[in-house]
Amino acid sequence: AYSSFFAFMALVYTAVVMVVRCGDGSYAVGGHFFSDLEPELSPDLPAGGYLLKIGPKSLLFINILAMAFHCHCNACKYYRELKDTTPRHFRNCTILAMGIAAVLYG
Repeated sequence: AYSSFFAFMALVYTAVVMVVRCGDGSYAVGGHFFSDLEPELSPDLPAGGYLLKIGPKSLLFINILAMAFHCHCNACKYYRELKDTTPRHFRNCTILAMGIAAVLYG
């Protein structure tokens, strides 16, 4: 389908741009885009590195990724299975579900 091809090409483009930006150091200290992020919004990364440091927060992160992937793959199915199928009803159900998840897991 055309939409699948477009989505695939968008992913390829994003991956290429990420590799280029990683290679040219645009987001590294002193890079072109480094100062664009306000200091209070920058992440607090540990000095000793953070790659492969697994802990309880890692399991939460993996769960969030799995649920996001599951929901994104089934969004059309959820829309089709609504009783009153309208974009507004789907939006309201999504807002309600996200609100419940935020209260339970936030």
